[in-house]
Amino acid sequence: MSLLDILTSSEIPVRTRFGRWCQKVSLALDAIGADRNPDLLEASKNAVQPGVGVGSDIVLEDLRFNSGDVSYDSSTGIATLVPGRTYRLYAALYAISFSDGLNGELIVNWVNANTNAILNASVAGVFHPDTYTFGPNGQKPVVDAILRATLSTFRVKLRVTNATGTASISTASGLFITELR
Repeated sequence: MSLLDILTSSEIPVRTRFGRWCQKVSLALDAIGADRNPDLLEASKNAVQPGVGVGSDIVLEDLRFNSGDVSYDSSTGIATLVPGRTYRLYAALYAISFSDGLNGELIVNWVNANTNAILNASVAGVFHPDTYTFGPNGQKPVVDAILRATLSTFRVKLRVTNATGTASISTASGLFITELR
């Protein structure tokens, strides 16, 4: 199974996919003789985060795995990366209980934690209620980006950058940060 198959398979749970991804990355690094293990981090929600709207930071308070030099503050949702390294920032989120059950929407982006500037607007997560009636009911529950950390972009977080109403972020949500080489 290729890395792409592992990451995109809807038949395999997110945590299992991440574990397989880590194994493949580790094997690849061993094969090229990397001198250290890559930075890897996994966090998930252990409680619903209610009332999330424009300007809300999404905090996944359960740090499940952390290896390497990347750090995560589970009280603020801020990940601190190592400048000069390249990372894949991946979040699979599940929004529920929209205040506007017909036209509600959340747009979530990875942002610079110091300035709240969007890191890449083309990789936003889009969330609608199941009863969404304003246009196509397209969900994009994944916020996935590649970032080369610099001195000005080494602290990152997930943030609601646009919304119609509010929603809650379910415990069926997680984030993964993987160093790429």
